[in-house]
Amino acid sequence: MLVVGLVEEIQEISDKLKLCKINVGQETVDIVTNAPNIKQGFKTVVALVGTELEINGETVVVEKRKVGGKESNGMVCDSKMCGWSSGGVGLAVNLPNAEIGSVCPPEKPYEKQESTVELRDFKQEKLLKKQLAKEKREQKKLQKNA
Repeated sequence: MLVVGLVEEIQEISDKLKLCKINVGQETVDIVTNAPNIKQGFKTVVALVGTELEINGETVVVEKRKVGGKESNGMVCDSKMCGWSSGGVGLAVNLPNAEIGSVCPPEKPYEKQESTVELRDFKQEKLLKKQLAKEKREQKKLQKNA
């Protein structure tokens, strides 16, 4: 089953491998991953032991096994493993608004991001520029006359 889990701890075990303690709701499982973007606090999708995944056109059953000398009880999933059409291959999915222990959504959720674009009042800006230019001209006149 694909479920959402919270990455609670990460331990680097080699240049590429990390041992993650991931809370999947009912329990916390140890999973070894090579996902370069995994971070503590991520809510990511996890394939628990026994889950069938399609990887490179082949059906694979997730098993408990040793990876990098550590026991791994599942897999951290990328977008393709979740069955989504978009997203990075090999990158851990991050679902910040998902509920821990919930089933993986059938489609990639798109988080609405707040815009940081500042709306500008161009008419007001134009008037201010004209006013500043007029004041500069008047100051130059006063300086010449003084």
